[in-house]
Amino acid sequence: MKCKPLLRDAACLSLNVLALCAAALILSPSSGLAHPGGLNAQGCHGGSQPYHCHRSGKGAGAGVVKGRVTHVRDADTIVVDGIAIRINGLDAVERGEPGYREAKAWVQRLVLGKTLECRLNGQRTHDRMVGTCFVDGRDFAELVISAGHGLDCPRYSGGRYSGFETPKAKRARKRAGYCRGR
Repeated sequence: MKCKPLLRDAACLSLNVLALCAAALILSPSSGLAHPGGLNAQGCHGGSQPYHCHRSGKGAGAGVVKGRVTHVRDADTIVVDGIAIRINGLDAVERGEPGYREAKAWVQRLVLGKTLECRLNGQRTHDRMVGTCFVDGRDFAELVISAGHGLDCPRYSGGRYSGFETPKAKRARKRAGYCRGR
């Protein structure tokens, strides 16, 4: 159907509106239309799920996040500057396991409300970015493991936390299967 200029009838109006919408999609930045919301300093959408980044590097989300801890999900997942971060190399007590509440409460006392620096490695697990975080310059995973609330996860840490495992933690829990190797 050939339309006359300036939208003479309903059919032409529909075709012209469709053409205008298509042009707007083509000419507009796709990230703005796909999902509204600003990016934080790390190039990531924070505060909503699922969280993701628009930075390149080793992978989407690789880089450094420095911000306040606003939530502790459990002993190996914290929320920093609106970004859920799974601590790399840490096999912490999980919900339903003995010691879960104590481990989560210990981590809350350690980091809630504090500013941490986290180095994201570009990997994701579920809705979480994966990284190594530092509390007052000390490695978060090292602190949790030294306090007896977790074990080293050598598959992802390369064994760097094994020397911090407490004998009590090693006796009390079995290392997670995903930590033992590929």
